Amino acid sequence: MKKNYFYLLFMALCTVCMFTACSSDDDDNNTDKPIVLNDIIGTYKGSLEVLGSSIDEQLTVEKVDDSKVRVVLKDFTFGQMPIGTISAECAAVKDDKGTSYDIYGTAVVTVAMFDNAELPVTVDGECDGKELDVTISINDAPVVGSLEVDFYGKK
Repeated sequence: MKKNYFYLLFMALCTVCMFTACSSDDDDNNTDKPIVLNDIIGTYKGSLEVLGSSIDEQLTVEKVDDSKVRVVLKDFTFGQMPIGTISAECAAVKDDKGTSYDIYGTAVVTVAMFDNAELPVTVDGECDGKELDVTISINDAPVVGSLEVDFYGKK
């Protein structure tokens, strides 16, 4: 009888240990959650890198429709040259994992300093809803030719 009692106690102990889970098995902190377009909408504060100079700035991502966003850099000034507001409507496409969006598009910016010259602009980057990494290229600018502006910021 004692033998059966110890056998049952041993089986109960094994069963309890087998069904006990560790907190490290929980998926509460899963960083690979699918992202939706509304997750990337907002204002990102960070820095612009222009010809080796860093400028504190913010970019805004606005929703246009279910597959497009508008990237806006307000009142951009490079050195003593006021460029103005750059606003580009961009396609927003989920990456293969579904955890971030690739953002790309074109626009035209009118620069008063260059006799209201209309300069083509391209925007290319990605956003995961927490961080935005974008390159804005201003093409055919007088004096400098092409001007590449890299932005990295957090929401």
